[in-house]
Amino acid sequence: MHALWNLSAVTIGISSLPIETSPPSAVTGASGVAGILLIVLAVISALGLVLAWGRLPQTEPDRN
Repeated sequence: MHALWNLSAVTIGISSLPIETSPPSAVTGASGVAGILLIVLAVISALGLVLAWGRLPQTEPDRN
């Protein structure tokens, strides 16, 4: 998941660089997909944190 996040961020960064010639349509499409992927990964991460928090015990057991 971390690698997908980094790949998406790098793709957005590279696609935002000014290019003197017109970029291929595949690069433009990858930029849009990378943005959507970043949003999906952020939502999955937040949902995972909420679900993990719900599974934690409410009280800590005695350590006698």
